Amino acid sequence: MSGEHTVETTGAGRTRASRYSWAEASLGAVVSAFGLIIFWEIAGLDAGPTYARIGPRVFPAGVATGLLLIGGGLMASAFLRPQARPMPDLDLPALLWVGNGLLAMILLIDQAGFVFAAAALFAGVARAFGSRGSIRVLGIGLTLALACQFGFSYGLGVELPWGLLSFLN
Repeated sequence: MSGEHTVETTGAGRTRASRYSWAEASLGAVVSAFGLIIFWEIAGLDAGPTYARIGPRVFPAGVATGLLLIGGGLMASAFLRPQARPMPDLDLPALLWVGNGLLAMILLIDQAGFVFAAAALFAGVARAFGSRGSIRVLGIGLTLALACQFGFSYGLGVELPWGLLSFLN
């Protein structure tokens, strides 16, 4: 989805046509809006007297800053690039693999637990990127998800659903 805008370049009446991408500009605006929403939300966080320099606002503020920088960059790139890039073709099978992986995670996380749900998502995304070795990919996904499960549970004290692996808790 591109638009065309004519810009006056000299006093002699010559014009130069530049193309800009409304899709890229819209994405940049949405990403920037998310950054602003996060800043709005962390403004109301009560840090409490127990926190020193690093409190509950630091990491969300970093994420919000990153979103604003990325969104601003997308918007600037949409309007400052001299020519538009052609839109790539939609890879529907890859999109469906990722979507099915997300759906599997949503359906599995409560009963089967985080590890199996995350492994299903990992396998779906890996398949979307062209991986054909499903047993190997599932093994890698299970290993990474189990490492995340232990890291969050025992390292950070954040409980993720154990599901079928509750005997490890």
